[in-house]
Amino acid sequence: MLTMLRISMIVAMVAVAANASPWSFATGSSQPSLKRGIVGLEGKPWISNRVMFVRGGESRRNKGIDLSKVDVPAGKMSVGRMLEIHKALWLPVAAAMMYFFDNYSTRASLMTGFFGAYGVLWVIKSYTFWDSKMYNSPDAHYGLAGTLFNTVMVGNYFLYPYLAAKNTDPLKPVAAFAASFLFTVGGFLHYGADAQKFFTLQSRGSGLITVGFFSKIRHPSYLGEFLMWIALSVLAGVENPISWIPVAYLFLVTMIIGVPVKEKSLARYPEYEEWKENTGRILPKMF
Repeated sequence: MLTMLRISMIVAMVAVAANASPWSFATGSSQPSLKRGIVGLEGKPWISNRVMFVRGGESRRNKGIDLSKVDVPAGKMSVGRMLEIHKALWLPVAAAMMYFFDNYSTRASLMTGFFGAYGVLWVIKSYTFWDSKMYNSPDAHYGLAGTLFNTVMVGNYFLYPYLAAKNTDPLKPVAAFAASFLFTVGGFLHYGADAQKFFTLQSRGSGLITVGFFSKIRHPSYLGEFLMWIALSVLAGVENPISWIPVAYLFLVTMIIGVPVKEKSLARYPEYEEWKENTGRILPKMF
């Protein structure tokens, strides 16, 4: 367990170090744009992150959106940067909970694996297909007080590893299956939809995305996140009301606050009403 804890701490330290002094509020993200492109089979770049498409000897100007992270005003930190640091702590915190409560059961181990993996994937996502609004929108830039408040609010997610490590009841096979299934499917929807949105906007430009993950659901990423959170609540203790606090918080910040704002913004596109008729808000509309 000590070895696992050391490895977890190293992962967190590397993730935080990659932020280039993340607690220096006077600086913005030092993340460089990926301008080199992807090397194709012929050894030539065929996809450029910002400027040019080159394929089959033909090229054209990219009309996509520049989603590069901008510098944050002095004395402030973006929500995106705060979440990077927060998520980097998920694996070491979960491992520490197992060690503190001396609980290495299947329940606690699955929680540490799932909870820690989500945090690691979020950090990777922050440098591959990030949500630009979390970094670039003025509304996402907070001073010290606001950043600390936001950190405390999302801190409720640490209830998951705490409750799982404290729970000594044997995990039933059906619960282990349900948690594994929901977390895997949810992760696919959550990160897959975020990736599609990022690279579509980057290459095509602004506009509604009505294909792929978004062909039947208007907010597939949120559906995926709910599935993952339900899975973690099952592992924490399905009969414990406290296990469902993170799900309630997620519902508040997404369905009550986030979705209405997003849909109001998307309504400016002419094809929005037709797309809305053919899709579900968070559950797929199949018929």
